Amino acid sequence: MAIQQMMLGIGAAAGGPGQEVLSVGSGNWTVPAGVTSISIVAVGGGAAGMLMSGGGGGALAVRNNVSVTPGDTCAYTVGAGGDLDVISTANIIGKNTTMTFNAGTASEVVITANGASENSGQTGGTFNSGSGHGTDGGSGGNSGTANNLRTAGAGGQFANFRQAAYNFTQIQSSAAMNQGSNGGGDFSYKSTDIAYGDSGGFNDSGKKGIFWVWKHAPGFFDSVAYFGNGGNAQTIKHNLGKVPEMIWFRRMNSSGHWAVYHPSIPDPLDYYLRLDSGQTAQADSNFVSSTPTATSVTLGNSSLNNSGTNFYMAMFFGSVDGVSKVGSYAGNGGSQNIDCGFANGSAYVLIKNISAAEHWICFDNVRGIVSGNDPAVYYSLDYAQQTGTDYIDPNNSGFNVASGNNYVNASGDNYIFYAIAA
Repeated sequence: MAIQQMMLGIGAAAGGPGQEVLSVGSGNWTVPAGVTSISIVAVGGGAAGMLMSGGGGGALAVRNNVSVTPGDTCAYTVGAGGDLDVISTANIIGKNTTMTFNAGTASEVVITANGASENSGQTGGTFNSGSGHGTDGGSGGNSGTANNLRTAGAGGQFANFRQAAYNFTQIQSSAAMNQGSNGGGDFSYKSTDIAYGDSGGFNDSGKKGIFWVWKHAPGFFDSVAYFGNGGNAQTIKHNLGKVPEMIWFRRMNSSGHWAVYHPSIPDPLDYYLRLDSGQTAQADSNFVSSTPTATSVTLGNSSLNNSGTNFYMAMFFGSVDGVSKVGSYAGNGGSQNIDCGFANGSAYVLIKNISAAEHWICFDNVRGIVSGNDPAVYYSLDYAQQTGTDYIDPNNSGFNVASGNNYVNASGDNYIFYAIAA
């Protein structure tokens, strides 16, 4: 009697002699000639990681010595893992893996290994008849583990905030910025596009808008979602791969402010800038406990970034040769070139006067960085773009601050900037 082993699941190794591996999808499997008994190992799809933990592992189901007849077909579905590109619980969960033998007969056998929910494994294998073995999937962990027959999801990305520029148009607002909402219309993000509803300022009839979206890349940008613990030394891990040169923090589940860490601020551990205000640096001795490293930042117990069990997002920025530049300069009251090491000028420029109470001002080459008046958006004001002043001019190595205006180049004032190459 020939016996064949079936393996249904994601990431299984190629089948050896007497084995067949079915990958993600649905179809019909035909019992090979000479095979009269099979054993099945089914694994449900693992969930996408959420809320700072790995996704749950799919359930494991094992069934031995199932009688079959050569030439018979058996319907199967191998469940896919959770999808990080689509922001909805229905897509984040893992999908079930099933296989049915002798469908519609008295000897029908169904083997099922359920997919995982967001952060914990689902039910183990279940059968319509006969006996078998199964186990629940393991709870999701930050690094992923395996315990006996329990499978745990490996550490996942935080799906709901994979997009870096989430709710960017509400930078000026201190209202709560709950996930899944743009303040009125639906908002979702995929790897290829952004979709939004019909309200909240994103898609008002006759109005124009602009998105600035950052991609996770070593040295360039990373984002992390986490819960505060209210303690004096919570360490938040990041994957920037270098010491961050600027960090933005935002409490997401209740009202609060965008708080900016920048090493060019005097005493940056105990002072912060507000992205939603033009104020000078504000004192908070609990803001950041120690100088950020290439792998982490340790926080105090400030309500800005580590209060109680509030939910936060941190965005980490760095300089990459020829790609991005986080820097500073001293104003000279006239005109000066700011060398960012670029070859073809800047696509995006953000400037803040840190010596005076002046607003954050942003320029981009979509709306125009030109020799002459430039469209400017103020991050800290709920205004339409301003177009009546020549603040900056093009320069191949970066950009040129074109006047002694207080926003960009007042004599004796100090400035910080963030630029991305064209």
